[in-house]
Amino acid sequence: MTIGASILLIVIGAILKFAMNVEVAQVSLDTVGIILMIAGGVGLILGFVQEGMARQARREGQMQARRAQTQALEAETRALEAETQALEAQRRAGGEVRPEERGEPPPY
Repeated sequence: MTIGASILLIVIGAILKFAMNVEVAQVSLDTVGIILMIAGGVGLILGFVQEGMARQARREGQMQARRAQTQALEAETRALEAETQALEAQRRAGGEVRPEERGEPPPY
């Protein structure tokens, strides 16, 4: 039951309980109104609980996605640092660093 439907039950129950002066044979509209208000209140509470659980599940999914992105960026950073260190070592050793190794296109 959604939150809106629960509020609707509470409103209809309140109308039956407090605003109606009609008598129906073998049915107490006051009792029906109270029952509807109670059902609406329970539905309202359950709707809020359900919404809270759904929000928590979405938040956990977002956190997992962020962790995966962070791990991928960390791995890429480590790879780039290793490549930079290798190029620096080659440059210090006096070797020629080709443009492709620096990530540049070769000169034509």
